[in-house]
Amino acid sequence: MKLDRIPNDELIIGGIYSIHARNFSVGVYDGQGMIGVREKFGAVYLFTEYMKEMPGEEFRPFGTAFAYKQLTDFVLPEEMVNENNPCLLPLLDACQSLAAEKRCIISVIRRAGFGLVENNTEDEDLKRREPYMLTKKVIS
Repeated sequence: MKLDRIPNDELIIGGIYSIHARNFSVGVYDGQGMIGVREKFGAVYLFTEYMKEMPGEEFRPFGTAFAYKQLTDFVLPEEMVNENNPCLLPLLDACQSLAAEKRCIISVIRRAGFGLVENNTEDEDLKRREPYMLTKKVIS
């Protein structure tokens, strides 16, 4: 089965997509590639798979990913989209599991209790770099 690629210039930074890549099948677009959850030698971490081509380029021989379906209209704020944001790991892990089961991503994100909140840390540098946090609401 041939997958229809979404042209890279139509991808939305912060959008969550089904992708074809070496290491995972769901990623969030960061402007250069797709960030997703990778497992290697028992370690689970965020990793970027770079796009096969970028606007103005025909083909990147080192690129390993392309998007073929946007999973939800839910778009993460651009400042949250980086592989050093630990909040992305549980979100993308859940999205990957749900996409494999062909379930609705956004309803499960909400049901799982994920939300976007303002970063109220006292660390001003961190607050400036990451003004929002993805959080999991605690249900008691």
